[in-house]
Amino acid sequence: MCKLFGVTSTIGWERKTLQATLNAAQAAFGQSEKDGFGFAVRTSRGIYSEKYTSPKSFLGIGSGRKGLANFASIRSGVDYDTETKGKLSKLTGGLIVHGRTSTNAGGILNTHPFIRKGWALAHNGIVDY
Repeated sequence: MCKLFGVTSTIGWERKTLQATLNAAQAAFGQSEKDGFGFAVRTSRGIYSEKYTSPKSFLGIGSGRKGLANFASIRSGVDYDTETKGKLSKLTGGLIVHGRTSTNAGGILNTHPFIRKGWALAHNGIVDY
């Protein structure tokens, strides 16, 4: 089963506080949720998010982006939002962190959180409609 972690407000947090929180979540989730890791946080420029198909690939905020320029083959395992153009700005709202255990198709498209029209969503279980 996937694991979720949330914080209602990151107002007043610095980047190092966010990084420490994400590192703790990754360590906790990485023991059992091996099929994905992602987070979304509200900033002054919109929602900033990162998703990885392997929790071990998360090495810090923005770490995956550095590798994308040099290694096109890992593109399918790392994703960044487009709302903030990949720049983490002042933290202004909630944080969602998701550790994934796959119950259906793997890959970055099924890794949470999902970002649409200014909203971030992560869920537990299969959503069938």
